[in-house]
Amino acid sequence: MSRGLGPIQSKMLILLLGGTSMALSYSPLKQYEILKEIKKEWKKARDYQIKRSLESLCKSELVLKRVNKNGDLEFVLTENGIDATSKILINNLVVKKDKKWDKKWRIVMFDIPEKSRKARNALRCRLNKLGFKELQKSVFVYPFDCSKIISKIVSFYKLNTYVRFVVAEHIDNEKELKKYFNIKSS
Repeated sequence: MSRGLGPIQSKMLILLLGGTSMALSYSPLKQYEILKEIKKEWKKARDYQIKRSLESLCKSELVLKRVNKNGDLEFVLTENGIDATSKILINNLVVKKDKKWDKKWRIVMFDIPEKSRKARNALRCRLNKLGFKELQKSVFVYPFDCSKIISKIVSFYKLNTYVRFVVAEHIDNEKELKKYFNIKSS
């Protein structure tokens, strides 16, 4: 969780971001999908948890509480709230493992300057948490398609100019990598 947020607070931020996403989406199908997900998540929280979480989020200036002209309460993410929610979403990304390996290796390489050390360390940490194998200090490998997730992470940390993504058919220590990722030889 980000900024010491609890699970309900994190969920509230994501739900509020979902509402924003729905408002910005022009596709009725996409709006329906977002609404379905919001409804599912909303049912999991209790009323008192929601109230307490929203109060805490307002106090920490991640959410702004407004009263509309008709008297309805409106909760809106602040810029800090959007940043915190983005961090939560990035930290919760998972790489889907295909049932069958396509015999290709995904390699993430980077040369990130010292001035961006925090982002470099965050990227390295995310790759480790996602299950990548570190080949060298700035080279990581994974056997399944992960290009979209890597793109999201790299964009989030604003590291696009420093990170390369390669798909390779062979690595000289492939036997060791197959063992590490529990891939059966074929």
